[in-house]
Parts: sequence; structure tokens; C-alpha cells
Amino acid sequence: MSIDLDKQLLLELAIKNVLNAYFENVTYNGVEYNFRCNVCGDGSKKFNKRGHIYTNGESWHYYCFNGDCHGNYPAEYWLKDFFPLEYEDVLRDYARLKMTNSKKKEVIIDNYKFKSSKIKFKIVDEIDFDEKKEVSHFRPLTNYPKLLQYCAGRLIPEEEYSRWYYCEKGFYRNRIIIPFFNNMNSIYYYQGRDLKPKSKCKYLSRVGKELNCIYNYYNVDIDLPVPIIEGPIDSIFTENSVAITGLKDKTDLLNKFKYKRYLFDNDKSGKMKSLQLLLGGQYIFNWKMFLTKYPCVKDVKDVNDFIKFNQIGIRFLTWELIEPFFTNNIHHRIFFVTGNKKK
Repeated sequence: MSIDLDKQLLLELAIKNVLNAYFENVTYNGVEYNFRCNVCGDGSKKFNKRGHIYTNGESWHYYCFNGDCHGNYPAEYWLKDFFPLEYEDVLRDYARLKMTNSKKKEVIIDNYKFKSSKIKFKIVDEIDFDEKKEVSHFRPLTNYPKLLQYCAGRLIPEEEYSRWYYCEKGFYRNRIIIPFFNNMNSIYYYQGRDLKPKSKCKYLSRVGKELNCIYNYYNVDIDLPVPIIEGPIDSIFTENSVAITGLKDKTDLLNKFKYKRYLFDNDKSGKMKSLQLLLGGQYIFNWKMFLTKYPCVKDVKDVNDFIKFNQIGIRFLTWELIEPFFTNNIHHRIFFVTGNKKK
């Protein structure tokens, strides 16, 4: 699930306002907000603070470490369910943003960022998250025949998914765990993927400060063009590529690549971000032209869809194949204008 960055900004400000107004002794350590869970009440002890909002994923996520609590979903749903008036304010402001011209929109967004920066919480160093315990729940994916069928159905190579895991309980329960390996074959990050089609939270990533969340970052040739993709599975099928696990800005980490080429998803959020980058002079991938030359039997949202549905059996995107479809021509912006129809 791709996120809308404008809406996410409004949600983050609203959540900070709610924490500031309705909760006592909220702490923040650069990764998570910690406070008393309003879903279950944390039991009878006043000093229990098992509610957490994690801020280092694609979008903010609410989780309660009380085993009897059902609090485990995107922070947007937490806000919507328990603070509906504040959530309605977000929707109203979001609609206003969408009807505003780009120049005025920048002023409004800067104002939201300024308001958000003024909300302060007590800063703490420790992270109330036992990663060693959570990782102990990971089991080899190869132990689960149905998951092997899932991977085979998506045409994922066995040498890739044979190194993946599955988690049956804990923070990452019922998720496939995709590890990110560096050039020494050590895991530096991982992403938990929910397989339910209508999941409220498709991805849960590794929790911690100053983590590199870019897939394949240490294994590409930085002297060659590097396609920058959204998801790890799509990166598996694309030569010399990395995946940024979402659309949030990771410019500092990506600057080491001399020839950046952005290949975002063929959906509304991907097109919006591609258009923004095109207007900034970056090279972006033109799905419209690509799919005209290489038609598919079904609609294509991303690279993995193309691999599954293209009519001539392409199973890997080489640089030679995709190079002609990257553009930084400002006149090509018409290809990235989105309407009401979802792609």
C-alpha cells in the first residue's frame, strides 16, 4: 500500500496534537512515542505504558504490548477509531490541500511542518522494544508449504525466498519476513509483509534508530545506473536496483548513487511522486510507454505484476530493456497526471 505524503503529514501532526492534549507523560526517543494504551488501559497499574506509535515505517503504526490488547494497526486507524473529530479535521484539511494550487500548497505544508515541530515530548534514550525476543519467533519460510506456493505464484526465485522467514506470533505475527542482506551476507534490516489482501497494515519493518531501510543498498554497482524502486520484491526482478520501502524521502542515503533512475509503482501515489521528481529534473520511468511496447494480459501495478502478466515471458528487467523508458523531459509530465480512476 503506497502512502499519500500530504495526508501522512496531516495525520502525523494530528496524532502529535492528540498525544499532547489527551495523554500524560508521553515520551519520544526518535523512533517511537510511548504512552498509556487507551485501547486496553494497560491493566490496573498506573505506571504501565504499553502503547506505542512507531514512526520509522512507511507510515506511523500503533501497537500495544499488552498480550490481551488488540491494538495493532496503522496509527491512522487508531486516530479514526478513538479520536474521530480530530480525524475529520485531517480529512477536511487534506481535501483543502488537494484543491489548492502548487505554490500555495507549499506554503500550507510548510506551516503544518512548523506547527508539528513546536509540539514537544520528553525525550528518552531507551527503546521499549525487545528485538531479540521478537526475532526469536521467526521461522524459516521453507517450513510452510502454502507460503512456498505463494512465492512460486509470484515467480520469486527459490534462491531468494529460501532465505526468508515467517513469524507466527509477537509484533510481526502472521507476516513473511524479508531480510535485507549486505555485501557480507549479514542482515541489516528486514520487513514484515502481511499477506491478507485487505490488511490495514501491509508492512511492519525493523524497529530501531538510524537504520538503513533501503533494500540491496550494499550490493549494487554505484558506477552504473541504479533503478530506485518501492518494494523489495520488485527489486529482485530488476537489474542493479534498490528498493526504498515506501515513498518517504531518503535523499541522503541515495546520494551515493551517481546515476539515479526512479521506477515507482504504476499507481496513483507512484505517479504523483514520479511527477514531483520529474519536475525536479530527475529521471523517472514511463510505465505508459513501456506497457505499450510490452503489453500484459492484466493491469500492472508494479514490476512483479509485469513479470507475472507480460505476454512474451520476460522474467527479469535488464538495464538494456528498461533504459529507453526513463525520461527527464518536462513535456512528458502528461503521462503522470492522475485522475479519479485507480491504477
